[in-house]
Parts: sequence; structure tokens; C-alpha cells
Amino acid sequence: MPNKLPRMVVIAGPSGSGKSSFYPGSDFEAAWFNVDDRCAELNQGSYQEIPPAIRTQAQEECQKFIEECTRELRSFAVETTLRTDIAIQQAKRAKAAGFRIEMVFVATDDVDENVLRVARRSHDGGHSAPEARIREIYQLSLENLPGAIEVFDHVTLHDSSAFGQLPRLVVKIVNGKVVSRSTPLPRWCLSGALGKLFGE
Repeated sequence: MPNKLPRMVVIAGPSGSGKSSFYPGSDFEAAWFNVDDRCAELNQGSYQEIPPAIRTQAQEECQKFIEECTRELRSFAVETTLRTDIAIQQAKRAKAAGFRIEMVFVATDDVDENVLRVARRSHDGGHSAPEARIREIYQLSLENLPGAIEVFDHVTLHDSSAFGQLPRLVVKIVNGKVVSRSTPLPRWCLSGALGKLFGE
């Protein structure tokens, strides 16, 4: 029997990992909000030199979007770097409201690759970020991932270390339990709490 629960889908991972490129919200057949795209809309179509006030407005609009979808039991998808636990708290509220909560997490093995990709994206007209910020987000994103795994019903981890290639599905987790994993795992899956989770 098909699953009739509304879905909350979170596409997560460090800046420059390929979230928007490989897992656009439109793929999930649900209402969709992307803060970076909304910032560009508010910034006369440009992803560059986004004023803080515009980013704040877009973030507030995203929060309102999530609250409305949750209240209306309407399936939706959002994107996050997972640098904080905000998405995890939002997922808890959605789950309590009756949603099936899913996360697609994508990362690379080397933060230097993320820095290079963001620089390349900026050169091509996309949104940019300071190198120090990219490095900070990379670390925080991986640190917050175990907390997300505990909460989300369904989590898939994808490795996008190989530039120009489709990310590789490396781990599938259902209700906090690993149901499939590749061997060997990428290095980013083996650090800190993640390494303990996967028994490494």
C-alpha cells in the first residue's frame, strides 16, 4: 500500500558539495524553497554580493514556508548546509505532525575541493562564500550529521568527491539503523561520531 504520509525532504551537506546540482528540490515532487535562489530573486537576479538584509529576509521566508507546509500537512523539500541543528528541530516538529522525514546528505572527502568548487561557481556567476566560512561549515555539517541520523526516518549519504561525476550512494539508514553501506567508506564517513556510528 503506498505511503500516504506527507514528506519533509532535506537536502543537506557542506557548501560546494553539489546539493543543488545533483539533488534539486524539483526532483522530489513537493513544494520547494531554496534560500540561495530566493536571495538571487531579491537581488535583481544576481547570486553575488547578497546584502545581509536580503539573506535575512530569504531565511525568514523559508522558515515561514516550512511552518506553513507543516501546519497544512503538505509535502515539501528544503536545502541546508546543516551548519546548525535548525533543520533537525524543524524535522522533529514535522515528524510530530505526522510527516515522514527524509534526508539526502552529500559531501566530499576534502574540504579543499569544496573551496575550489565554490570559487569556480562564483566565477561562473553563482553564489560565493569566504574560504574560512566554507571550511567552518564543512566541519559543522559533519558534526551535526549524527544528530540528524538519530531523528530522520530515512537518510542516504552520498559521496561527491569525484568532480564531474554523479555522487555515489555510500550509506542508507532507516530509523537510525544502517541497512546498506559501501566498502570502503569515504574518509568523511569515518571521522568522529560518524566513525563510531559505522563501527570504524
